[in-house]
Amino acid sequence: ADSAVDPGRRRGLVLALEVFLANHLLLIAISLLTSKLFYDVLGRSQTLFSLWQRWDVLWYLHLANSGYNWYAPPIQSDVAFFPLYPLSIHLLTLLTPLSAYAAALLVSNACFLAALYYLHRLVLHDFDSQVAERTLYYLAFFPTALFFFTAYSESLYLLCCVGCLYALRQRRWWLAGACGMAATLTRQLGILLVVPFLYELYEQYGQAHARPPWGRLLPALALIPAGLATYMAYLQLRFGNALLFLRAE
Repeated sequence: ADSAVDPGRRRGLVLALEVFLANHLLLIAISLLTSKLFYDVLGRSQTLFSLWQRWDVLWYLHLANSGYNWYAPPIQSDVAFFPLYPLSIHLLTLLTPLSAYAAALLVSNACFLAALYYLHRLVLHDFDSQVAERTLYYLAFFPTALFFFTAYSESLYLLCCVGCLYALRQRRWWLAGACGMAATLTRQLGILLVVPFLYELYEQYGQAHARPPWGRLLPALALIPAGLATYMAYLQLRFGNALLFLRAE
């Protein structure tokens, strides 16, 4: 059995790496071309490393270095950005000599590579290998895939969501709940993972008219909203308003 499974996993790893490298080669080429064509806008001193250090990247780096601050509108505030991604950056800077920006790039790109692998495994649950392969290429070369390349939370969020769905298909309820909790600590829309969790519970127990072991399943399901609740509790304790992330957006 192991010999039948291992080649598929190896193929998934190789495919994920191929797609990852192809995505990065394309974006690096576009970046270099952009820096040459629009140097008057971007600045002559821009390097490939610093070219992407803009937009929300600056917010995440500030959070990783200095933590949260709240300012009443119309002043912009960073509480709209959920904590798991900047926290990951901060922890990596403590454990390594990397700067916050280098750590952010490492987290984002490692998560994107892992997400490609598990997305391939997930699609193989229901489709053949050709569909699974095309799925990775469609994702990696969609125009908005540039956000997986730079220091944004999209890669981490994608990995958490794909991990949750993959664990659900494997009926690993606690792992699915943990991934869902990580997703809601990354973006508030992670709360929607409750829906596929309930659907997979119905697929497992409802159609068979079996009674689910709620004592084990409900705590696993509760992990998903617990991520959002954790951040809300922090905002309440720190700033006196659990819903500040809605006001900041």
